[in-house]
Amino acid sequence: MIYILSTGRLLILLIFIKSSRILNIILGIWTSKNDASLFVLPQTSKKRPNNLTFVRIYDRKVLDILALKKKAFSESDHFLQGPKSTPGNPPPLHFASELFTTHPRYIQVKSMLISSPAPHEGRGLNVKGLEGECVISVSVAPTPPSLNNATDSTSNPPTALPKIHIRTYVVRLSSSSSGSSGLSRSPRVDLIPMSPSIDLDLRCHMNPDPELLKQAMKRPKVKEADIESGLEKKRKEKKDLEVDEMGDLRGRVHVVTPDLGKLLMGKMRGLKKGMLDEGDGDDDDDRDSGEEDRGTKKTRRLS
Repeated sequence: MIYILSTGRLLILLIFIKSSRILNIILGIWTSKNDASLFVLPQTSKKRPNNLTFVRIYDRKVLDILALKKKAFSESDHFLQGPKSTPGNPPPLHFASELFTTHPRYIQVKSMLISSPAPHEGRGLNVKGLEGECVISVSVAPTPPSLNNATDSTSNPPTALPKIHIRTYVVRLSSSSSGSSGLSRSPRVDLIPMSPSIDLDLRCHMNPDPELLKQAMKRPKVKEADIESGLEKKRKEKKDLEVDEMGDLRGRVHVVTPDLGKLLMGKMRGLKKGMLDEGDGDDDDDRDSGEEDRGTKKTRRLS
């Protein structure tokens, strides 16, 4: 859950307060009322214009803080005539730089951006399933040679760090032929620019506490047998139950095909066997009496 708060006073306190105890008390007011793991605070001032501060919370405590400066931003008016993506699906994130895995400052930026949407790490993608989807590419400006082997976040001042470019694209698939046979094996992927796109500069930051970060990254050790038994129990508990798009719980009822031979019928007089036989005889008698009446009418007319 993400809360975007546009208050300037609290943002100034977040930047200038160095005591983590006071900072935790201030943000504890929000975390006690709203169960949010990430705060995004936009603020503009004369000293720090176009500032975005990301505050990440764990266990109602401040985990880390990252401040970014907006350099350029393209609104959706520039891309009104272009294609749009299908809403409702979390966009894939592509980090096109080695700094996101080597430099501590950019590792923090990557962690913040991954925490924003629903986190899901995948090793493979179905290309045909990306038709009309939104892809966000995160890259950096030309990297100085001094940053290629950076190991310390304080080795270079923030002004020397390259900018971060965030671009949004729409995926369009087109047929492509490979080889002389002209058989289309895999579609060609075209990326069409879409809004929004933004350029960011790195500003001040606060590194996470090692002990708190260790607790946040800790995963419970569960045996494989316990996982399988838990999944089987979950399947049994939620068998034939599903939640639709509107959030309503729907169930499915399985009915066995009934045996019509054992079906209990009502005690109707016309369905008894003896009554059916007697009814057939009565029909014959009625036919005979009808024929006799017709013969008497004819004889009367002749006389």
